[in-house]
Amino acid sequence: MKSHQYYQAWCSLDRVEIQLGQLSRHYNIEEEYDDRYKINTIRTQTQKFQSLYPYKDRERVVGFLDLEQKCSICDSIITLRHQCEHILGEIYNGEMCVREVTKTQLLSSLVTNPVQKYSVAFLRPEEIQCKR
Repeated sequence: MKSHQYYQAWCSLDRVEIQLGQLSRHYNIEEEYDDRYKINTIRTQTQKFQSLYPYKDRERVVGFLDLEQKCSICDSIITLRHQCEHILGEIYNGEMCVREVTKTQLLSSLVTNPVQKYSVAFLRPEEIQCKR
């Protein structure tokens, strides 16, 4: 944000929010008395920074169809009938098991409050940077 890369900062804040959600399974983020890893501080500051952005009142493209996913641990292609032995969200040798989308299709959905905050639609390229 200090370098005026507001859209990139917005995307980073979205990633932080997603990763905090993934961590909540392994760390009780509601316990205010034990914040040795500063998880609650990061969550609070992320929400405060996100509240500064004007994007929440705009329409955003949010529709994606995942055509192919792979396991981040063993690189196996995941389908409904073929799963690998790794448990989604569990940690293996310090790495959390996630599904990596390798093929996707954009759908034409527009909403005003998307789950994927990085999907902000801009009318003109100059709107990417906030005006002073």
